Amino acid sequence: MLKNYFKIAIAVLKRRKFFTFISLFGISFTLTILLVLTAFIDKVVGDNYPDKKRDRSLYIARISQTGKNTMQSGPPSFYFLDHYARTLKTPVSIGISSGFNGTNTYVNNKKIAVNYKYTNAEYWEILEYDFVEGKPFGKKEVENADKVAVISADMKKEYFGDAGSVVGQYIEADNVKYRVIGVVKNVPITSYMLYSDIYLPYTVAKDQGYKNNKGYGGGYYGILLARSSGELDKMHNEYEDMIKRLKPEDKQFDHVSSHADPYIKAYVDTGDDKHSGTFIAITAISIFAVIVML
Repeated sequence: MLKNYFKIAIAVLKRRKFFTFISLFGISFTLTILLVLTAFIDKVVGDNYPDKKRDRSLYIARISQTGKNTMQSGPPSFYFLDHYARTLKTPVSIGISSGFNGTNTYVNNKKIAVNYKYTNAEYWEILEYDFVEGKPFGKKEVENADKVAVISADMKKEYFGDAGSVVGQYIEADNVKYRVIGVVKNVPITSYMLYSDIYLPYTVAKDQGYKNNKGYGGGYYGILLARSSGELDKMHNEYEDMIKRLKPEDKQFDHVSSHADPYIKAYVDTGDDKHSGTFIAITAISIFAVIVML
């Protein structure tokens, strides 16, 4: 009986081969898009490496100033996070890191693309990176502007090859050599607020933007850590109250806006096209494809 049904179905499908192909392709493509999108979102939302304290953390990824006919929006500056966000009483710690920047370096005449970012010492206290070897830099290294670096496992392999321990060796980024003091398990580039190939103390930044830029906007992200998940609302409200008291930097603006949000909300609401555009584009295209195919 089932064999006959199968033969009838094949015969019907063969009658209009082109439309059969379109239908089967549409169904397969839709299922593929759904699987990829689900896996992508699950990776972003569900994977809590290295921010294992996500349940008591809020993320600051954007600050905006708006006026009648103008708007300025993007990641906050180091000064804003260190001068204003640090005044909050609820957080027990605030981690600060820049967005990642790209450069090229050469090893044995081979060009290697490198992404690097700057962090403060508290960044390593809040986030729990898995160290394959070595350790993170602390307040002393940051204050002394020591040229030290924590690198990813992938970067170690690409730069040093099959070498054993690389702690104490030097790696070059943006024409500066840094002494490796730690190697961490890789973070996917989709976690753009936490990802990098090389992590450096913010005080070694060439542009010294952390002290020269006194404006609200810049290229940094903040993580506020509460004592417990029960204090998240209190920490969020305290941040909102602080923002309400800020005055716009320029007469063309009349309103300042910024939020300390849970991870996923901050992730998609960064306002930084360079790093969040990929997620938004993939999501939009996937949803559109699903609608068309269905």
